[in-house]
Amino acid sequence: MNVSSQPGGRLDPDRVPDPRWWTEGVVDGRPMSDVLAARDIGAIFRFLRGKGWSLTAMCAATGLKETRIRAVMNGVQRITSYEVLVRVALGLRIPRGAMGLAYTTAAEGVDGAVADPDA
Repeated sequence: MNVSSQPGGRLDPDRVPDPRWWTEGVVDGRPMSDVLAARDIGAIFRFLRGKGWSLTAMCAATGLKETRIRAVMNGVQRITSYEVLVRVALGLRIPRGAMGLAYTTAAEGVDGAVADPDA
């Protein structure tokens, strides 16, 4: 049985990312928050490999071809396209704001309301 994943395809239910990975994880000796803020997709893919993810699972989640994932993991290519970064974030269930891809600013709440700094 597969579960749907946006927008890249289908994820094996055993390969759904743990949300804590994106806040508590460490990759290449760096906190995941730094990796996400730098949009270091190669490090994210290496992290997933360390968690037992296959290249096929990463392809299914992100909609990227295996050759592209390998190139990114090996530092031969970087992902800089906004659309592809969003697709990776959505497919891997990474909070978009952690990668600087959110619709709201840091001062805005989840619902888009601007927080009162004096509250």
